[in-house]
Amino acid sequence: MNRLHCILVKSGKSMRPLSKAVIKKLKYLAVLSVCILMFSDSFSQTTIKVYVKENIHDIKSIDTSYSESRDLEPIGDAIGDARVVMLGEQDHGDAPTFMAKTRIIKYLHEEKGFNVLAFESDFYSLYKGWRQLPKNKADIVNFLKNNIYPVWTNCEACSNLLYSYIPDTYHSSNPLTIAGIDNTILLSFSMHHFATDLDSLLKVMEPEEGNIIDRQFTVSTIDSFLILKRNGEDLKKSKKRQLLANLKAIDSLLSVNYGIHNFWVMNINNLISLINLTYKGRDKQMAENLEWLLEYAYPRQKIIVWAHNDHIMKYTDLMLNQLSSRNARKAANFMYKNMGTDFTEDNDWLKQTYILGFTSARGSIGRLGTTTGESQKPIKGSLESWIDDTCRYGFIDFKSFNKSHPLDDIRFQLKGFGHFYYPKKLNWNMAFDGIFYIRDMYQCQAIQN
Repeated sequence: MNRLHCILVKSGKSMRPLSKAVIKKLKYLAVLSVCILMFSDSFSQTTIKVYVKENIHDIKSIDTSYSESRDLEPIGDAIGDARVVMLGEQDHGDAPTFMAKTRIIKYLHEEKGFNVLAFESDFYSLYKGWRQLPKNKADIVNFLKNNIYPVWTNCEACSNLLYSYIPDTYHSSNPLTIAGIDNTILLSFSMHHFATDLDSLLKVMEPEEGNIIDRQFTVSTIDSFLILKRNGEDLKKSKKRQLLANLKAIDSLLSVNYGIHNFWVMNINNLISLINLTYKGRDKQMAENLEWLLEYAYPRQKIIVWAHNDHIMKYTDLMLNQLSSRNARKAANFMYKNMGTDFTEDNDWLKQTYILGFTSARGSIGRLGTTTGESQKPIKGSLESWIDDTCRYGFIDFKSFNKSHPLDDIRFQLKGFGHFYYPKKLNWNMAFDGIFYIRDMYQCQAIQN
């Protein structure tokens, strides 16, 4: 039986089946609705495809020694007066991306007034350790090697930025300050200083009699936790519960005495989120760390953020809502309410931020020390497939497109999560303000000592 015959319409106290004429009309409307949706999707695809083809700006080179910056001016124009620029990457082994980011960082630093570079790395080490570091080349190089994640510090493609450009700015009138946004207090400076620095602070603040904080237990357990965590292990549950209780008490004590935006309050919150580590919790803390750097550490500076595409994307919460619950669960490991989404929920930060994602068409992939794989080839309906194969590097600004299509629900494929396509079209023009395209990807090579 046709299911439409089973539809009943209430008429007074009785229920009666729909007439054949009404059923025919409903069928027509149903077919028409499907056609409209199909046409709308096809039209949106055509619109964004035409825009990409007509508005991709050619980038001449990603060579870190390339001195001409005119090809980067479209990126500078798109960024405008933004105070925050986030630079992504598909994965942490993408050598051409790191080189392209180096060129962009130099341009932003020298010509657009960006004087702070914040890595997806240890917040504590890269704030306190950097500020007290003697700014000579040998000390800077050694510090960066040990306090930024080795996926970058051991990669040849990052060496020009980390070991030449940054130290050299300290021989100029325009030094580039280094900072970190990650909650993982596990790099060299933190491992050597975090627990003992906290101990010194707590001794000065000696809790009042009856306070539940056990300073010696807390400090020694933090030290043990960091060592275990760095080795991929964890505390026993009973110790972890007691440590968390003590840290929350310390957080309250510090907040009362020094205010909720005190540097040590931030670090206690970082440690709590590291102990309770989740994808979403880590990114929420990264957003709070970035906001603290902007408002309290460097309130008059422009900041560049270096992180994975997954961390910098916007509107990931809306993307998850658009997926079926089954697909949303599948996406959980790489799509969640992340740093970019959390940070730009504040409309003021949204207006002051430009998020540049990176993608590529093909090539070899893999992080240092891992087996090389192959990037998924461009598929039909993907941004990568719309770009002419003669284009080696290009930039596409989505912000200008979004201004002229403010109500359009544009969905298409993009290798934004990594070097693969998620099996559903998404609003990538909303997730990123712009895209840097690289035709041929290849894996990082280790620095040869």
